[in-house]
Amino acid sequence: MNRQVRLWESLAIPWQASIQEAWLAHCHNTVPIGAAIAGPDGTILATGRNRILDGPGEGQSLYGHPLAHAEMNALVSMDYKSIDPHVCTLYTTMEPCPLCLGAFYMSGLRQIRFASRDPLAGSINLLGATEYLSRKVITVVEPEDPALEDILIAWHVEFNLEHDRDDRARRLHAVWSPVVPLGVLLGEKLFRNGELRRMRETGMPVEEALNMMEAERDAFSIGV
Repeated sequence: MNRQVRLWESLAIPWQASIQEAWLAHCHNTVPIGAAIAGPDGTILATGRNRILDGPGEGQSLYGHPLAHAEMNALVSMDYKSIDPHVCTLYTTMEPCPLCLGAFYMSGLRQIRFASRDPLAGSINLLGATEYLSRKVITVVEPEDPALEDILIAWHVEFNLEHDRDDRARRLHAVWSPVVPLGVLLGEKLFRNGELRRMRETGMPVEEALNMMEAERDAFSIGV
């Protein structure tokens, strides 16, 4: 990855759309996951963000309950009557959970790309696990940018610590740490110093926030 170009500017438009949704979710104090559906030419056909702890959005968005996941909201927002789902790709900022993987599989889309791994709830390994889940040819593209993965995990870690109940966040992070250690450490630092909270509270645009997080991550990694 050429780091002479800032992280946000290096991203394809579907990734920018997904990350913008994740940042909006974070700014609305819900789980920072975003998703987008793109056509074969990269045109954005639908977007969605996590709304588990949030109010209603536009269209058919799910909100205010445990099924209001980002991928679900993107999938239910797409116009299936005018678009062939077989040629579309789901982009999501985090490896899909069982709920979202199942919805993706049944939607008819044939390609999924995710920007960060989730060793606890991530369920991409369910593909091929049953006869039904073996019938369709699905293309999976796993995280390609370590810096982006670290930043997205850091957002999650900071969110989890902000909303920690009964030390659940730290138990979750113990599962994440062996897979994305720098992301977990960075998120813990951001929670302690309040920097990410200030970015959200001041309404910082996503592109500025992501590029600042890239610089923070690069500086932090030197001392780890």
